[in-house]
Amino acid sequence: MYSNHPLFRTRIRSGFAIFTVCSLSLLLSAAPPYLTGVIEDEESQSLEVPRLPGSWQQSIAWMAHEGEMVGVGDLVVQLDKGELASDEEIKLIELEQQRSQSDAQVATIELQIIDAETAVIQSEAQLQLAEIDAEIPLEALTQLDFDQYQLNLINARNALDRARKTLENRQNQLKEQRRVNAMAIATAEAEWKMMNDALKLTELRANKPGLVLYADNPQTGDKIYAGVTVYPTVVVAMVSNQENLHFVFWVHETDIRKLTVGTKLSVTADAIAGNTVAATVSWVSSQAEARDNWSKGGYFKVTAKPDETLPESYLPGMSLHAEVES
Repeated sequence: MYSNHPLFRTRIRSGFAIFTVCSLSLLLSAAPPYLTGVIEDEESQSLEVPRLPGSWQQSIAWMAHEGEMVGVGDLVVQLDKGELASDEEIKLIELEQQRSQSDAQVATIELQIIDAETAVIQSEAQLQLAEIDAEIPLEALTQLDFDQYQLNLINARNALDRARKTLENRQNQLKEQRRVNAMAIATAEAEWKMMNDALKLTELRANKPGLVLYADNPQTGDKIYAGVTVYPTVVVAMVSNQENLHFVFWVHETDIRKLTVGTKLSVTADAIAGNTVAATVSWVSSQAEARDNWSKGGYFKVTAKPDETLPESYLPGMSLHAEVES
């Protein structure tokens, strides 16, 4: 009698819906995760944005083409120099001005030393003459001349002492001026070097041969390209080769519990259908990261090492997918 009651029918429909959702959730949670990722070089060179003076973020002005082969020392990423180039030029001009000013100050004092040395020589000559005159006995002179010669001797000795003291002061002044100039030049050189080093840091170069791979923006998960503005320490590109390849996956937090170190995978490169290789999960991150452009929730980084020699067609940067082996 209650089976036709509207409330009873509503409860049946609601109960069936709940049962269906729960069953679907159980089926989904029981299903093995389907992994997507990329091939990476374990020893790839990561090119990250440096901290530069006067800026809390950097714009990428140019990047080598992704997939391009580069050698040691090749330019891979050029950051926007901004005002660094003009600041470095200003500091170089200030350094050259400081050097010129220091040279002029030293030259002036050196001329004064030459004059002081000449004054000492002249004073010594005058003292020798005064000593000769002062040795003339009183009997051969008038009292007035004798007294004058004795006074001239005293004055000549005093003049020589003053000349020598002046020379000593000028020599000490030169030493002090050189010390001050050395400090001023060192300061100017340090300021210029800081700007010059910062300018060099805008050029991110390869320290190993390999392929250029663009990194993912940690804020969005999108590839980083020229024109993008990023923060310091962000990796913008990698240089990789085929010597030590492994697989990297990003696994949604709903599936991460289904993967542990040692889990066996069947991995296939998307561009090489039917060529599957075996791999084993070697590491699982302990903290999820957001990928706003993918979906809500966090993603854990998972790495896996191939259990067999990879085909030569497997290259760094290739996208791939994997399934957990039953």
